[in-house]
Amino acid sequence: MSSQEKNKKSDFKNILNRKWEYFISRNLTVWHDELSLIGGVKHYPIYRLPKFYQLRIHHHNYSDFYQLKQGEGNHLYFKESLRGNFKNRAYIKFLEVLYKKQGQKLLRLSKKLADKPDLLEKFFNCYAKSTCMLGITATASKILTDDILLSLKGLSGLERQQVIVYYSGSKQLAPIQ
Repeated sequence: MSSQEKNKKSDFKNILNRKWEYFISRNLTVWHDELSLIGGVKHYPIYRLPKFYQLRIHHHNYSDFYQLKQGEGNHLYFKESLRGNFKNRAYIKFLEVLYKKQGQKLLRLSKKLADKPDLLEKFFNCYAKSTCMLGITATASKILTDDILLSLKGLSGLERQQVIVYYSGSKQLAPIQ
């Protein structure tokens, strides 16, 4: 066995021995899972965020997402970095522009694939960058929901639920859509 193969085997054991916690389940394809895992490690810096390591367990038509609890790439550091970025209104505008640009590029590439299958690698790379948007949106949603629930502490459960439903409905499609 080569030293590179030993390192890969060691890295795999190291990954499994780290502390992971369940985050969310989603109905996603295997290839989306693979590209979003790559996106979390390679592409979050484009969005001015640290690496975010995830583990996915795929079950037929859905996946369970797990996040690192500690160490480099852990979800708390990612979440706090995102929370810190949201304190700057310019960051939200930056994300909006980047989401639209990335979404448009992904659409253009997907439309060209039928005639130019050689663009598949470029499409998958763009898709991997775009998957970060899902992670950012899901984490931002969790941050906002937690903050809203904390601020509505004095209300009953039903009242809190009504306030969240009323204010969380989007008036437009998400930029990725």
